[in-house]
Parts: sequence; C-alpha cells; structure tokens
Amino acid sequence: MSSKQSEEFIRKQVRRALRQILLEQDDKKDDKKDDKKQRASGGFTIKAVGRTTAGNVGGDIKQLFVSAGEDPKKVKVEDLLSRQKPHQLMKNLGLSSAAGSTSIEKLKSFLNQAVTVREEMSNVYSKPSLKKDSKGRTALHIGIKGLTDKQGNFFIRETLWGAELAGYITLSEKLLRVWPQSGGVIVYPAKNNKDVWGQ
Repeated sequence: MSSKQSEEFIRKQVRRALRQILLEQDDKKDDKKDDKKQRASGGFTIKAVGRTTAGNVGGDIKQLFVSAGEDPKKVKVEDLLSRQKPHQLMKNLGLSSAAGSTSIEKLKSFLNQAVTVREEMSNVYSKPSLKKDSKGRTALHIGIKGLTDKQGNFFIRETLWGAELAGYITLSEKLLRVWPQSGGVIVYPAKNNKDVWGQ
C-alpha cells in the first residue's frame, strides 16, 4: 500500500469513527428527550423481581395474555399481548382506564378491576388492599391463591406493563415496583431506585 493509499485509508477510518461518535451523541440526546416525554405523559418503567416466564400455570389465566389460537405454553414473554398488543390484552381482561387523583388511587382502582372482572383472574387473586411499611410508605398488596408467588407476580406485572403501553394508567412517578411477597404481590410507585418498600 502506497503512502497516499495509507493516508486515504486513515482518513476514511477517522471519518467513520467521528460519524459513529456523532450518532451516539444524537442517540443520547434522543434518550433524554424520550425520558422527559415519558415523564410528561405519565409513562413509567416497571421494575419487577422474579421469573421472566409464567412457568406451568393451570387454568385459563395464561390464555388471556396470548393472541387467539396460540398455544400459551409456546409463547415467549416478548410475544405476549402485554408487549405486542396491549389494547387487546386490556380488552381480554375487560378493563377500562384507571380512576383516581393520586398514583396509589389509580393503581388500586385499576388492579381492583384487573382481579375482579374476569373469573380467570378472580380465581387466583384477591382484591388489592393498602399496606404501609415502617417508614410510612404505602403499597398495594394483592393476595394470590393457586399460583406460586413468582407466577402471581408475573401476571400482575404483565397486566401493568400492558396498561402502561396502552395508556390505561398514568403516574406522576416514573418507576413502578412489582414484587412477589409471601402469598401475594406488592405494587407501589417509587420515587427512585433507592425507594424500596419495607427497607
């Protein structure tokens, strides 16, 4: 390779690297804009603990979360209605938008619908009740029956995921925690990652 070819090759590489840096900077700016837009629109991120799949679940509950005609056992989490067709999931569950003025009121109203409208849900969940921790923070507790703690957590999480994507719930907080607890699921809006209920 001649010195002229070498110089041209180096210039191309430098231009490519600069272009990549500029694209990454634009992506970061877009992420910040999206973050602000999400907060302004009442969107939130769900932080959940537990399984990424429902595992072996008896009854018809899992059928509510998949498209008609699909085998629930073969559907991956990313293909659930909560991720792909959230409005269809809301329709399957018979839900309407959350009512209430505060985040906890909206969540209670919405989850009360989620666990009572369809028999498949009311068979495995009890109505949400308010619970306080030693620091005075409020959470919702939904009791489960016939499901493991992780399975109970899974379906509540996916219901809320679909509700957020479909615009059925808006919160002033950006973070919503959904955690399995012995015999139930804990749901609460958190101010930040350090805002851990019960600690």
